[in-house]
Amino acid sequence: MTSVGSWIDAVASFDQFAAIDKVLPQEWRSAAVGTPRECAERWLEEFEAGADGIIIHACTPEEFEPVLAEYERIRPDHLFEDRTNRPA
Repeated sequence: MTSVGSWIDAVASFDQFAAIDKVLPQEWRSAAVGTPRECAERWLEEFEAGADGIIIHACTPEEFEPVLAEYERIRPDHLFEDRTNRPA
């Protein structure tokens, strides 16, 4: 992995990602990966499991937009009725 020389998610080739896949333990992989729908469903799983929030990283705005659009379609408002997006 050190041979990539930058942020892996920004510059790695498919082959480099395949090599990384072989060395990262499964329990480290709670990230949302897959189609926009699969990623949105993964976000929802985190909230349903009791998460107060999630951190979204390792994607460009262009990659993020379809996931956010999908999440807006499936987001259960009742989970967030007593919350604010400005906790401070």
